[in-house]
Amino acid sequence: MKKLIFGSAAVAAMALTAPAQAAVISFDGLSGGNGSVFTGPYVEDGFTVSAGRGDIFEGQIFGNPAPSLVVGSVFGGGSIGSVQVVGGVFNFNSFDLVTQNGTGDYQVDGFLNGSSVFSLMGSLSPSGFQTIGGLAGNIDQLNFTLTANGTSVNLDNIDVSAAVPEPATWAFMILGFGAIGGALRRRKANVKVSYA
Repeated sequence: MKKLIFGSAAVAAMALTAPAQAAVISFDGLSGGNGSVFTGPYVEDGFTVSAGRGDIFEGQIFGNPAPSLVVGSVFGGGSIGSVQVVGGVFNFNSFDLVTQNGTGDYQVDGFLNGSSVFSLMGSLSPSGFQTIGGLAGNIDQLNFTLTANGTSVNLDNIDVSAAVPEPATWAFMILGFGAIGGALRRRKANVKVSYA
């Protein structure tokens, strides 16, 4: 019985110290060429990216061989496009955007179980890739809507990580392990002896 109690405590302690699984959706695995239409779904590190409304393209811009997702007229598309990211419950840490030959606008919406968690809007000026960070946790869906006021807006390096439970959740889990261990400790074995 004591081994079980100590085993439960050890599992809880290891869970507290385990780092959250992090991923950067870099689109490096896209197989189309520069200007290919992106339809998705594209899966990277357990996260799935799908095209929403508008025209989304794969692009290698400014001589960069690593692809990104592109919205805009640079490849003959419209000025507005959207993509969706899903992958369990996760934290949304940052993303990179760049606009070419003009400004661009973005809106990022996060959802959990279909309910809105946050909405972030902003504008870009043409100054190379910009990292936008410090965003939100505990979401299960992320929507990007990009508007190219110039020839393109490019999305890359979506930084996400597995959500870490709140401290209160950990406390209840540890108390639960303790209660189970205590119940097992107090449980008496029923021994039945029969004589022939």
